[in-house]
Formats: sequence, structure tokens, C-alpha cells
Amino acid sequence: LELDFISLLKPQDIKPNIEAVTENAWTKFLDDVCDAESLFAVVGEFRELSNTAVFRLKHVKEMLALLDEKAVFLPSRPNTPGQPGTPAQHPPDDGALHRTVSVSKYRVEVCVVAFARTLDYLGFFGIFGLFKSDLTRAERHMLQERIGYLNMFHADMAIDYYELELSNKQERWIMQEICHLAIAEPGVNCVNETYNDMDFPIPSTWSKEVSRKGLFTCYYCREQDTINRICQRANDRHAGAVSTDVQIPAFNDWVHKAKCHQIKQKMADRFSSAKSCFRAIDKDGGGTIDRKEMAGGLFKLGVWLRPTELKTLFEAVDEDGGGDVDFGEFESFWLKW
Repeated sequence: LELDFISLLKPQDIKPNIEAVTENAWTKFLDDVCDAESLFAVVGEFRELSNTAVFRLKHVKEMLALLDEKAVFLPSRPNTPGQPGTPAQHPPDDGALHRTVSVSKYRVEVCVVAFARTLDYLGFFGIFGLFKSDLTRAERHMLQERIGYLNMFHADMAIDYYELELSNKQERWIMQEICHLAIAEPGVNCVNETYNDMDFPIPSTWSKEVSRKGLFTCYYCREQDTINRICQRANDRHAGAVSTDVQIPAFNDWVHKAKCHQIKQKMADRFSSAKSCFRAIDKDGGGTIDRKEMAGGLFKLGVWLRPTELKTLFEAVDEDGGGDVDFGEFESFWLKW
């Protein structure tokens, strides 16, 4: 019987003046872990260190990058005597990272280990937090299964994109929190709201109880003064919870950028490179694709984009406004986002 125990306490709750692992100790750890014979051993060493040390977000990012680096020549599990193991993932041959499920599982394990052992923990959350910027959509789903959907949301870092299935109790609770935040905080907070893929400004009745069915999407935004006040309050509660270099975008200028990045991630979940994606969509081999061909092609290939995302994608890739997209334009979008 295996059980996951995820502490909701933060290091500052246990010891108010606690310090993160020193840079010397961290460097020594990275040197020592270079001798590990498998990804399993690498993560095991990190878990052992977490029993006596706490981290900063940059340490977690370095661990995720280390796993990608080691996966090219280390097996997932220790080798069986007499049977050499194979690398956990193949080295990229087209400039794209081919991360396997086994590698993703170890990356998620690092996040689970670090979840309650990171001083600047609020850097995990939000549109530019580690969960969104460093994990793939598939890895976020795996992490959600491990620590719970609600634990991947934090009201202090509510600036984010949301796709909430309101028939789900946990997602409905987050929707209710968003409504409460939008009422309490000044400025335009919820933008690009849709309900079942239709434009849908949040009705005032939802402040008391949101709908119990349907799919709601929106981007949640904040004014700079609100961000400053929340960060100060968070650091007063837990010293160092918000690091000085954390990205927290103000107002709604970031929404287009975030939407483009999200669209790219959805395509990257299915395809390893711009070339493979474009070729799969361009069935007739004509070298260009129009709006209808792109929408239908992506859908048939298992890439589901919402109507507003399809509109954003085509407007972003059709750089010359000619109505057709060639590979150069498509690749430019892929590399940019």
C-alpha cells in the first residue's frame, strides 16, 4: 500500500526564521548526484535532502532541468545486473525535446517533494509560476492527481487562465473564489470570459452561488497596487513567500501573450516540432494552410482549441494578412511562444 502525504504547512510555519539550503551545500549536492545511476536515484537523493533542508524555487527549476539533462543517458530505474539499461528519453534530433512519460513522472515527483519545502512557494502558482512555465500540460495533470486540484490554486497568485468544469466540486469552488476576488478587488479583473464557448460576462447572481454545470473560461487580472498589497501581506505572513524576481503581470497586457503560449503548448503536447505539426495539418502538401484547414486539421489530429483560441492562433500566424499561412509563418509562431 502506497500513500502520498502532502503537507499543507509551509517551512515558515514550522520555523519562522528558517533558511534555505546554502549555495555551497546545493552545489555539493548537484556534484554528488552526478554519480547517480538512474533517474530514480536522482530523485531519491533530492527527497533525502528534503528531509533536512528547504529550497528556493530556483533549486526546484534546476532539478527539473537536471532530470531532462540526465534522461538522455540515464535509465529510469537502476539497471538489472548483466542487462544495461536504456536512456529514459532519446536525444533530440530536430531541436525539440522528446520527454517520455517516465521522465515526466520524475519531474512531477520533484514538485511533490518540493511543494511543502520551498520558501518562496508562491512562485509555484499563477500564469507565470513554475507549474505553468516549467511543466507541460500533461505534467500538470499528473501533479494534480498527486497533490489535488485545489492545492494547485492560490488566491494570492490568482492571476491566471482558468478552464473550469462547474460540475466538478473543486473547480466550482475555485470559480466561486474568483467571483469573490473580482468583487473585492478594484479594476477589470475577469476578461475574455466564456461559458460553454460563448461570450459570457459573469452574472451578479454568481457572487452567491455559481452554476453547477457548464464550462467557464476566463483570464483573471489585477491592478499593480493590488498586487503590491497582496505580496506585502504574503511576505508578512511567511517571510520570503514571494521572491523579488517573481513574475506577476499587472492589468491585462499579458493576456494575449499567455493565450499564444497556451495554444503553442496544446500543439506541442501532440507534436515535437513546428515542422511535424505543419506537415500533419497540410494534408495536400501545398505548402500553405488556410483558416478552415488549420481548424479542421488540428481537431482531427487531437488538438482541441477553443473558438477564441483558433481566432487568436490564425491572427498571430498569418503575419502578412494574406489569408493563408506558410511554414515560415507557422514556425515563427512556434519558436516565439
